[in-house]
Amino acid sequence: MIMQNWLRQNRKSVIFLTIAILVLIAWYNRFILDDAFIGFRYARNLAQGNGLVWNVGEYVEGYTNFLWTILMSLSFIFGIDPIIFSYILGLIFFTLSLWFSYKLMELLLQSSTQAILGIILLGTNYTFSSYATSGLETQMQAFLFVISIYYLIKFVQGERNFKLLFSLSLLESAAMLTRPDSFILIFITSIVIIWVLIKNYDDKKIIIQKSSYFFLPMILIIGIWLVWKISYYGSIIPNTYYAKTVNIVYIFGIYYLHKFFTVYFFFPELIMLILLIPSIIRRRYYSIIILISLVFLWLAYIIKIDGDFMEFRFIVPIMPFIILLTIWLLFEIINQKIVRITLITCIFLADIYHCVASAGIGSHKKFRMFLGGQIETIPQLADHLESYEKDWDTIGKKLRKYFGDSSDVIIATSAAGAIPYYSGLRTIDMIGLNDKWIVHNGVIRSGSSSAHRFQSPLSYLVRRKTNIIIGHPKIYSKKLATDGYNSFSEFQKSIMKSKLRFLYLDCEFPKSAKVLGIPIDSDRTLFTIYLTPNKTVDKMIARYGWKTYPISQ
Repeated sequence: MIMQNWLRQNRKSVIFLTIAILVLIAWYNRFILDDAFIGFRYARNLAQGNGLVWNVGEYVEGYTNFLWTILMSLSFIFGIDPIIFSYILGLIFFTLSLWFSYKLMELLLQSSTQAILGIILLGTNYTFSSYATSGLETQMQAFLFVISIYYLIKFVQGERNFKLLFSLSLLESAAMLTRPDSFILIFITSIVIIWVLIKNYDDKKIIIQKSSYFFLPMILIIGIWLVWKISYYGSIIPNTYYAKTVNIVYIFGIYYLHKFFTVYFFFPELIMLILLIPSIIRRRYYSIIILISLVFLWLAYIIKIDGDFMEFRFIVPIMPFIILLTIWLLFEIINQKIVRITLITCIFLADIYHCVASAGIGSHKKFRMFLGGQIETIPQLADHLESYEKDWDTIGKKLRKYFGDSSDVIIATSAAGAIPYYSGLRTIDMIGLNDKWIVHNGVIRSGSSSAHRFQSPLSYLVRRKTNIIIGHPKIYSKKLATDGYNSFSEFQKSIMKSKLRFLYLDCEFPKSAKVLGIPIDSDRTLFTIYLTPNKTVDKMIARYGWKTYPISQ
């Protein structure tokens, strides 16, 4: 009781200090995803006057974060490093997410103490904290979700003026433009608004008038965006949709959710919540019903898209509501203090274990197996740009140095982020996210992970006159090239295996094709397939004495 009184008296200071500490933790956990550079490339082309495109002159919607990409274009207009700019934006949205999560929890739980505990659980969650950065729109969507639900609950509780409904309309329009799957939020909100208006007003004119405050601005904003998409890309559906929604069996999506709820020890609370749903409906806990509906519909959506290869990224937008429902269960339903303390302690310990294990197990292979083979931990995702054997940003920078961004060299890679961005070269995305032909005509990979379902046929790369096939990039050091292999032939086969991972051999390699080693530094070499002869590439081979080898499949 003394602690609660002290918290009430010093509420603002405690909240400010708590959020500040959580932001520092998020900064400590910062990382950048290779996929972020896809948006950076679109944003740079837009800022340079080339349009919102991947390759200049090719109109493909290979992104699903329109509004975030538009915001990122400001970094190029003002000359700010896009990584730093994305960190700043991400941390701003992270701060706002925490603040409005606190406001929502305080509104529903009627307790500052419980609300503070809630944002501590939220802000220290390793996944939620890490995706405060990453370079993607994840935290922006989380903020738009939590502030929208905050306004919606206020509407349900009686605040039904023009300002609130109009603001809610703008926020959810922004959410839709940030990611199209935010339609789920709009769907829930629309049902709630119509239901509340019909329940509380008999006059149809008032119902139509108030509902128009929400629906008309949204229809106008989203409608204009969709018309633009049709005229610009020829479709309202992003190319990424086709790349990610084939060959789905839903098992991995279920496994993905299972891992999240068990890793973070939310599984007991989930079971309790499911068992309590009849009672919650019977007692008319409308606000809790709204949160449950959104959470479960979003979880169903994750199963529908078969999860994701990135560690729990798609759960971040609903994590504030998972935490809120957890706090509500602990304090409103569970009466035994010892049980409450035990469950909270277990959640914290599970989070600490996840953070330490994810960051501290050598190459992360053991923990990756713990998450499930196709789910990459956050350190693994960061390693794409940081590890000695991958270092994809350095590969891109080296290609730019050798060939220049105005070169006629065409490359093909499955790592369609930092390498295309830093090289500036025309690039064929071998998994089809940024290539219309591949997602409609490419080969579906068996046992593929979410978002990596397609393979580019060799014949397509030949037809596109691709010069250098990078494939799935792996840098070989001199030590790696001599240790662990019984012969150079065995080493060559290892290289080919890496190159062919996202390439379907539907024809023979041209006779002129060969393996080409491109030096990254004095110790490391990127082995590629030199497919179509090119004067610029030949010039670099002659100038630097690059080595070529016959193809060994």
